[in-house]
Amino acid sequence: MFLKRNMTTLSPFLKSPRAQTLTREDRKTDSLNRVVSLLLQGISLHTFQFDPAVTETFQISIRKLRSQLELVDDEDSALLMAGAAIRLLEENNEAAEAHLHAKQNELEKVIALLSDALLEVSGASEEKMVQVKEIERDIAAARGIAAMAAGRARMASAAEAIREAALSAAEGLNAASGEIDGVTGLPDSVHGSAAISEAWGHRSDYYVAIFAAERLDAINTRFGFEAGDQVLQALSQHVTQQAITGDQLFRWRGPCVMSLMRRRLPEAHVLAEMTRTGSSRLEHSISIRDRDAIVSVSTAWQLIPLSAMKSVDAVIGALDQFAATRARCVR
Repeated sequence: MFLKRNMTTLSPFLKSPRAQTLTREDRKTDSLNRVVSLLLQGISLHTFQFDPAVTETFQISIRKLRSQLELVDDEDSALLMAGAAIRLLEENNEAAEAHLHAKQNELEKVIALLSDALLEVSGASEEKMVQVKEIERDIAAARGIAAMAAGRARMASAAEAIREAALSAAEGLNAASGEIDGVTGLPDSVHGSAAISEAWGHRSDYYVAIFAAERLDAINTRFGFEAGDQVLQALSQHVTQQAITGDQLFRWRGPCVMSLMRRRLPEAHVLAEMTRTGSSRLEHSISIRDRDAIVSVSTAWQLIPLSAMKSVDAVIGALDQFAATRARCVR
């Protein structure tokens, strides 16, 4: 589809050069012809332009009517010309409606194919399958832009939940050995849990800090998962830059990075150190389909002294609870 802005030119219609030599009835006919010609020009310029070839044919037909109108010398013939113009406009609108209907049908088919592929490759639960199909039907039934936008947002949220479930399932499959996270390049939470267990014997010297990128779900919805991955990479790099020798960093679940730190310092000193790290607001440039955009991301964080916890499981539970609450947090 192409759109261009045209302006109806009134000056040729404001004054007829032969108006002074016509009778009163002829002047009425001349005025009516000029009004119809003006309306024809307006119809030609401001009709909905959905296809270049159809638009050109329509404008040629209107120009022919305007030329024929110059030869008309009675009101009945001018009215017939106006009726012919209305019929041309009706035909153009019918073609536009058919074009838009076909386009919507194609979009609905694309959405159906994508949702089927999403459900198939993710192994989503039956509940999620029903939810996605319900959203798909709502989008197909939507007739307003706002309703379609709301359906898109719901579909994005459902896709995010399916993605998280698939990632959690993958983590469960790899729980025996642990892996390096593909997004941040850090060891995953399996390695992190093992490191906490190893430090437990000297827990009075150790602290755990967990950092999360805020509003990551909103970034995923607006820009796509690739943009969210870039934000996680930026968070990982930021925490790494603030770490000191001996700190161990891990990619935890959700939008989180965890740091296991040995500090023979009072908790207040470590808290001040983590405040400097966590209070920074990340201004990060992300690349989206060959275009750059700047996103501003704040960081949520929590400090856990291992000496204050009853067990390794309690520490891991606290980290998981923080990750779960931040995954859907929108400021």
